[in-house]
Amino acid sequence: QNGALTAALIAAILVCIDTSPIVAGLCLGLLTLKPQLGILFPLVLIVAGRWRVFAVATATAVALAVIAAAVFGFETWIDFVAALGAQNDLVLRGGDPLWFEQQSVYAVVRLLGGGDALAWVAQAIAAVAAATYACWIWRQPTDHRVKAAALAVAALLATPYLFIYDLAILAVRVAFLASTGLSYGFVPGERALLVLLVPLLLAVAGAPVGVPLCVLLLLLVEHRRRAAAGAAESGISGSR
Repeated sequence: QNGALTAALIAAILVCIDTSPIVAGLCLGLLTLKPQLGILFPLVLIVAGRWRVFAVATATAVALAVIAAAVFGFETWIDFVAALGAQNDLVLRGGDPLWFEQQSVYAVVRLLGGGDALAWVAQAIAAVAAATYACWIWRQPTDHRVKAAALAVAALLATPYLFIYDLAILAVRVAFLASTGLSYGFVPGERALLVLLVPLLLAVAGAPVGVPLCVLLLLLVEHRRRAAAGAAESGISGSR
């Protein structure tokens, strides 16, 4: 599966977004191989004012589209657009949907017996909430690694099409938050959760754990942000 590849691209984007914006933009452009995982990135880039990354990513995506049309023919893109509807009907609405293998809010609602309309409403609410939090935290004066961890998790909550192997992206969030913990100390419960995350995923592989796990990790991100803000405020007060 391509979960490790998309996780590596997202990690490269978040690592290089400030230090090497051209590399970050190239990787974001390459992430169009699985666009549903990158839908929050353009929005966050605009809110955070990372215009160089945005421009390079746009140019890369357009270049890849043109190259694909030149090599395989423009009709490939026509077939691709048509296939989107067929894939949506097969995976989300009909056919033989394997809800237990999918990890999105939409899939959880359907697994619990909810209808298509209710599932889309729940997914839309989750996507708006994830986007709002990701944009907000990228506007805060907090450690870049905390922002990166938040975006890596929020991107998963925002998409309705998320399979179990896509949760490899959570490794990116673990790496950023573990790095922050090593630098400033771990908040209560953080170390245990990070250590147990991979065994937990392996133990429940095939179960719809993606949504509760992502929510839990976002809560931990916010806990980390507040702890860092409190420490910084205490340092300022102490210096006075």
